[in-house]
Formats: sequence, C-alpha cells, structure tokens
Amino acid sequence: KNTQKLFNDMKNKNIIPGLKEEPLLGSFFCNHYIDFWIEEENYDLNKNIYLPEKYFYILYPFYSNGDLLDYLEKLEKKPNNTFTPEFYWDIIFEMIMGVKYFHELGYLHLDIKPTNFLVDENGYIKLTDFGLCHKISEIPFLTDIIEGDFTYISKELFNFNSHRILNTKTDIFSLGLSILEIVGKIILPASGESWIELRSGNFEIKEKLFNNSYIKDKKEDFIKLITKMIAPINERPDLNQLINDFEELKNRYISLKNHVYKKAGVI
Repeated sequence: KNTQKLFNDMKNKNIIPGLKEEPLLGSFFCNHYIDFWIEEENYDLNKNIYLPEKYFYILYPFYSNGDLLDYLEKLEKKPNNTFTPEFYWDIIFEMIMGVKYFHELGYLHLDIKPTNFLVDENGYIKLTDFGLCHKISEIPFLTDIIEGDFTYISKELFNFNSHRILNTKTDIFSLGLSILEIVGKIILPASGESWIELRSGNFEIKEKLFNNSYIKDKKEDFIKLITKMIAPINERPDLNQLINDFEELKNRYISLKNHVYKKAGVI
C-alpha cells in the first residue's frame, strides 16, 4: 500500500506548488520507479490449477556501479585515486539532497544507510529501497512501526512504541551515521556499549575516529556536520539548516538551483 502511494507521488507530485512547475531539486538524487504491476495468478504444477494469488512487481533502473559501499571499495582498488575532501562533500551533498527530496514528497524513509544509496554510471548518488517508508502525515496514527537496520537506527525510532516521537530528523540521524562510516572508514557497532554511546546525546566525535580515513586534513567541518546530525532529536537541525550552515553544502545547493551543479571531486 505504501509503495503504491509512493509510486504515484513520485510520478505525479514532483512539483513545488507555486514555483512555475519547477521540479524538486533533489529529484535527480533519488531512484525512481519505472513501473509497477500486480500479477494475480500463480500456476500450481502439482494440482494443475491456477491459484488466485497476488504478486507485486517493481521495475527500477539498473545502476552498474552498485551501492555506495561497493562503489567506494571499487575506487580504492584503482591505482592513483585521490579521495579528497571535495570528493566526500559531493557524496554527502547528493545523499542529503536525495533524502531532502523524499521528505518533500511527504515521506520518512526509515532505513537510511550507505547500501541504500546506489551510484549511476557517472558516479551520482541515488537514494533507494523504500520498503519501510511511511507517510509523514500518518506517523502519529501508527500503532506500530517496522524498525530498520539496528546499525543505523535512531534512538527515537528504536523507542517509538513507548515515546512516539518521530519526524524527518529521524532519517537525519541515520544519514549522519552513514556519513561517519563512509568518511571515517570505520565499522559501526550494531549493538553493545558503543552502540548505546553513539545514541547517548553527548557522544564526542574525536579526530582519532578518522585515523583510517583518507582525509588527513580539513576534518573539522566533517566532524561538526556529523555531530549535529547525530545529536538528540530536539537539538538536531533539519536538512535546510545543515545546507545553510556549511559552505561546502550551500555552494553546491546554489549550483544545483542554478542548474550548473557538477561534481567537484572527480575520480
């Protein structure tokens, strides 16, 4: 049911009202359905009859570079590659814009993680996998909610059934952890004391977390960005605030708005 709603929204509502039919800016950074359909019959070979079962099929574009983690691993194996800060800011900006577009359509993703971003043939990032999404307007009326990947799940989503605090900033927490994993080149905990500490509200991201990172300087802004994204939900900024707070993001957003955006960190 959610998938059908989302399909219709992505096909028909990719417009900001009152802005001369201008498409939502983040549309390019989201994986769109090509089509979906239902097949209602299934042939039972044993009984030699057709059974009235329904199967739901979704047709997506094919992205030869796979998901974001696979893509980065492939780049690491190539000789003479330089993972510059600009390269990572490109990735972060495109991830943010994909999630921003999804929120502007009126949905929470609820399963943000690096493997749910695909990479097209030109290296552009596309948000995908909408199986856990929910309409933002329907969140207050849910009696239950499906939890996402525990490695990236926010504290408020984990405690939804008891506290019922949920909004678009829930996706921002998971996005922040995804960025930490990618930029810091670390393995995030799926449980245990470290998992709790990341969600404690006072976790301090120190430079030593970036010991394995390709970024050897200019780490401060990355640390500041991630710190803001994984703060408690009442302190966590929304995506518009993040874009305005960081020049690297703001400049890319202006370029995209003026239809001149291109990757700064080319590999």
